[in-house]
Amino acid sequence: MRVIDEFDSRTTFISSLRHSDAETRLSGLYKWLLVEPATKLILDRLASKVDVSRLLEGAGNFTPPKAASSEEIASVGIQILGDCDAGEKVFRLTYKYGVRPPISNYNFQDQLNEFLDRFIAPTLHYIREQLTSQDELNTPADYLWFRLQELLEEPFQSKFPDTTRIMEEITTQLGATESSESWFNVANSCREAMKSFTTELSRIHEFSLDPDTKAGDVKAILKAFIREEYSTGRYVDTLLSFVESVWDHLQSLLHRKSATRDDATRVFVWTYMLMLELNNLLVQRH
Repeated sequence: MRVIDEFDSRTTFISSLRHSDAETRLSGLYKWLLVEPATKLILDRLASKVDVSRLLEGAGNFTPPKAASSEEIASVGIQILGDCDAGEKVFRLTYKYGVRPPISNYNFQDQLNEFLDRFIAPTLHYIREQLTSQDELNTPADYLWFRLQELLEEPFQSKFPDTTRIMEEITTQLGATESSESWFNVANSCREAMKSFTTELSRIHEFSLDPDTKAGDVKAILKAFIREEYSTGRYVDTLLSFVESVWDHLQSLLHRKSATRDDATRVFVWTYMLMLELNNLLVQRH
């Protein structure tokens, strides 16, 4: 079954949802959205674009969240689903977020319907539109480009402006004429991009470092960041190895003046993918 078909199947209950079943069913939907890779990607990208806490500032009673765009509305909707999954009652959430019927009443169903109409339904519509876009990615190359675009979007660029500038310069180098010196320079620039990324990451997110860690020790700093976010597990082991491998490969190319186009392209893609994983880790955990 295609993901979009399963999504449709899992959301059919919304139109007839009763207040007595609301928290359980909305919680179940939220759990599925988090474990299905395609929808989890959509939620992660949404979280990287929208600061939902800002939208919820001042919300309450009859003052709803300050959500205007489809992405902002969807972000609030995801927050509501998450609250239901955490055990909060829809009735209380309508007061907490100021999403209540025009005429004040204590009818649970009317209050639920207001939530559904103003936030949950638009959220599901947004997710479905995103799934439709993903469904049109017919080749592995299409899907990889879809993922890599996350580093081209404003949220990443605003957090890592210096890194973004260097990566853009590298793309220009990759378009240069066939020259071993040009390909060698790509490796050097990727190293500078990693150093810049590490510096900017340390500025926007505090994490503990071993007292013996030297300033500018990219591998040690990035590994410390990863271990603080994930103490154990297969994912952290893989990511730690990825950091080690990419950095060591970058260093090895600096001693090879006869680098090829393949060498340059490979190290650029690996550097890009490592930054993508670390940025996603930052977004997901914060």
